[in-house]
Amino acid sequence: MSRLQNVDERGGLRQIADRQLRAIARDSIEPRGARLLHPLGLVLTAVVVVVVAAWAGHEFRFGEALISGLLLALISYALFVWGLNQTMPVWPWFVAA
Repeated sequence: MSRLQNVDERGGLRQIADRQLRAIARDSIEPRGARLLHPLGLVLTAVVVVVVAAWAGHEFRFGEALISGLLLALISYALFVWGLNQTMPVWPWFVAA
């Protein structure tokens, strides 16, 4: 029996997500979430970061993570774009083009 068969699918995926999140925390100069900002825009980046962070938890529910990500995206858009008038990509390159 191989090592991969001993680890159930969610446990294996959770380990991968845990390694990725630790790498993001280690990267203090430019976090990997910020690297997503230019190609994906503010809205999708907020949703992706929240879903990936929630995925690392033990009680992951996609619907709840998606709603939280959308709420964070809405608040971020209102704060940074409307409130502070900052220029940043809001939508992905394929939508904004």
